[in-house]
Amino acid sequence: MAKNHETKINELTRLLVKHPNLRERKKKNKLCAKLVQLKYPYELENVSLDRLIDIFIENRTYFRAWNKVTQDNPHLRGKDYDDKEALEQETELDLGYRPGYENDTARRTQRKIGIEATPKAPVENIDNILF
Repeated sequence: MAKNHETKINELTRLLVKHPNLRERKKKNKLCAKLVQLKYPYELENVSLDRLIDIFIENRTYFRAWNKVTQDNPHLRGKDYDDKEALEQETELDLGYRPGYENDTARRTQRKIGIEATPKAPVENIDNILF
């Protein structure tokens, strides 16, 4: 899983370096939706980009609601609720930076610009869709 996450970090880094206008927060949902749409062309062939963006936003809303409900209601938490910090630290170590040091992530990404950034999704046609 960490390797898949790192691949996505590299892919997004390459795109943000190549296309500075994609760095705007208002483009985030559209960019991520398009990358998923490109990765799953057959499964999502009948789903418009706008609909996929709506699904992304709805999903994130449910995630936030779930976090709030479980934070405020300890009796509704799963057995693994307290494992979050340990799992995050394990993933951070797998990715090669020190847990709890957010700036390490940014520095690491900056060092890797252009390195190991071979996306699996065909991103060459992103220009026509996101600009």
